[in-house]
Amino acid sequence: MTIVTTLNEADVIGRCLDSVAALGSVTVVDSGSTDATVEIARSKGAQVLIHPWEGYAAQKNWALDVVVDEADWILFLDADEWLSSHLQDEIRSIVDGGRPVDAPACGMPRRLVFLGRVMKYGTWYPDVQIRLVRAHHGRFDDRRVHEHLLTDGPPVMLTGDLMHAPSDTMTEYIEKHARYAVLEATQLATNTSRVGLPLTSWFGRRQWLKRNIWFRLRCRPVIRWFWLLIIKQGWREGRVGFHYATIIALYDYMIDLAVAFPDWAAPRRDQSPQRTGIAAPLESQSDSAHSM
Repeated sequence: MTIVTTLNEADVIGRCLDSVAALGSVTVVDSGSTDATVEIARSKGAQVLIHPWEGYAAQKNWALDVVVDEADWILFLDADEWLSSHLQDEIRSIVDGGRPVDAPACGMPRRLVFLGRVMKYGTWYPDVQIRLVRAHHGRFDDRRVHEHLLTDGPPVMLTGDLMHAPSDTMTEYIEKHARYAVLEATQLATNTSRVGLPLTSWFGRRQWLKRNIWFRLRCRPVIRWFWLLIIKQGWREGRVGFHYATIIALYDYMIDLAVAFPDWAAPRRDQSPQRTGIAAPLESQSDSAHSM
């Protein structure tokens, strides 16, 4: 069973669904698309469920509750992601029983495609994502943005790439990161996530380091830019690597602004999410756990 959450994803949903066609049934959870997303999904054989937007984690957990008894393994994808052929083969062997897995979940490396370029340098790769989980063995954590799948035990790591190609225009891409920055700042202020504890798990340690060290560093945007462009060798990607490092450094700067000036950074109440990748207004982001 594959679950894909969508909102106005007509330009990318077909590629996503084609990559999982051989893995079994697919459920698309749409939060009110006004383009051809739903029609394309149904034409690809997917079951479409309409559910009002609750927030990144809450939307996926709602879907998990609906389908959890329908499959032994559940794969989560965003509409702008798709499986490489190698990852397709790995997951097919697991769900078909050809490769026994003694673990509650599987992680996979995610590779970014930015401005049409498959990025080999200058990103977080392998940017491990836990997306394949046994039924009843995982839920998404209680976060406003950048939700993670929390499981009963450590995952088995796969080697095929999960591909990710944001299709936003420049305006949409900057706007998306501005909204992410507001959500991240709100997360820091409220600390609603209950998993950010050191030594409990890799994700817990990562959250503890982000909150207690990373977000307290001065000149963090400059550090981020240097890390992506020099340490992660983004310079080897040419202008594309430079542009990506600069945008992500800007994202860190916007988080600082949102923390310092929360009233100015907050979205208007009449705003609504434009795509799966763009955050909804803060009041529509659910913190209840029911979450690349």
